[in-house]
Amino acid sequence: MSAQLKAQGKGSAKGKAAAIIADNNDSGKSGIEVIGATAESVGMDIVYKEAALPPPPATITDYSPYVQTLMTSNDGKEPDVIFLVVAQSNVFSLGAALNRAGFKGIQTNAVGYVPQLTATANGWSVFTQFATPESPAPEMAKIASSLKEAGIDPIGQPAIAGWLSADMFVGILKKVGKNLTPERFQKAAAKYTFEVEDVAGPTVYPQAFQASTPCGQLVTSNGTSWTVTAPFACYDLLARTKSGSYKEVAYPSGVKSS
Repeated sequence: MSAQLKAQGKGSAKGKAAAIIADNNDSGKSGIEVIGATAESVGMDIVYKEAALPPPPATITDYSPYVQTLMTSNDGKEPDVIFLVVAQSNVFSLGAALNRAGFKGIQTNAVGYVPQLTATANGWSVFTQFATPESPAPEMAKIASSLKEAGIDPIGQPAIAGWLSADMFVGILKKVGKNLTPERFQKAAAKYTFEVEDVAGPTVYPQAFQASTPCGQLVTSNGTSWTVTAPFACYDLLARTKSGSYKEVAYPSGVKSS
């Protein structure tokens, strides 16, 4: 997010007001805590942090109360950044409502990168856990080319995730060798490291059973196309302590594995 603010000429993250809204479920409640801790670690001021939206399959017919709350969360003014920790249906509905309300800051989410809906996502920043076709990484170009040859175009997150999953599966098969059994495959997979340079990972097992890989990129829509505004990179992991607070630990060495 610091890189995104600098890219838009808005300085560093320090002192910026951030609002975080989530679906009212377990993932939303845990998500706002992690994102809140991350935002605070770079100097942001959290002005709103609530798991306020009914999650699917509930249907929200009027997003205006949530928009009003967010747009006035910074002492009656709009915040600099709004984090949407919500399901894709709520991202597109609430995000569009914030656009219509004239929100001038950065709104970011993790599920809004959908090439077919680029116009709807105008102004949004999306954190993807792997690179997308907009990345200049040579390996990403190879992946995009192979997917297009298979008739997949435009290329969204599900297609990339499918390619990466298949690549990981093949890698584990190669590690097992000729004598393939379910037990040998499971044993190899449990101590496997998956990585595609500048695209995904490294995802290190068995640590990855305990914590997701803290890597990704940020892409932003201008209404007609997506641009990488923070290139793919890996970061320290935020781990929850016994007291309930969060601290930064190195991945994978800081993750306890069983």
